[in-house]
Amino acid sequence: MKKKQRNGAIPTAQGTTPTAEVNTAIPAMGLDVGTVNIAVSLPMDHARPLRRQANAFFTVPFNPAVKEILVRKQMGFIQRNEVLYMTGEAAETIARSFGRNTRRPIAGGLINPREQDGMLILEHMLKELLPPPGPGGTRVGFSIPGEPQGRNGAVVYHEAMIRMCLERMGYQAEPVNEGLAVILAELSSTDGSGIGISMGGGCAISASPT
Repeated sequence: MKKKQRNGAIPTAQGTTPTAEVNTAIPAMGLDVGTVNIAVSLPMDHARPLRRQANAFFTVPFNPAVKEILVRKQMGFIQRNEVLYMTGEAAETIARSFGRNTRRPIAGGLINPREQDGMLILEHMLKELLPPPGPGGTRVGFSIPGEPQGRNGAVVYHEAMIRMCLERMGYQAEPVNEGLAVILAELSSTDGSGIGISMGGGCAISASPT
């Protein structure tokens, strides 16, 4: 019998343990939870300033032999009940071998309402990508999409769930509109004067006035 979520809590699961990493008082981090990829940006003097993981998962029935292979090859996965959830690039590799498509926690830039285990998978991948929070909670600026046309309030739930996930992990979460993030990152030389557009799938455009 599957465990039910209570009060918005995300059920725990067994899986690969993220590699221990020493936090060096990172002042802040940037996080983009996209439909295709999850990307993390750290200060450039960090050992790994840019990190990326495919935002996807693939499930197979639990099998001890399969689990042993995943552990030996250090492929990301979660075990929950009698199911193995493979995540990131591992999910895409296994899905291709079966001639199947991966599943995604995010659809159309927002949390996928058709994936009941989506937040469980997403939190697991964030724990693999983000360094441990420092004392008092490291600040994480996470991007949120603009309001979809004809779907008023759709971003509110998405923002709240991402924030809750990050705060549960010990971070100080601050949302940033994707288009604004493009301007802040690319148009600082023109004092932010210009247009920023995020179209999803890793495609962003900035244009300064001529």
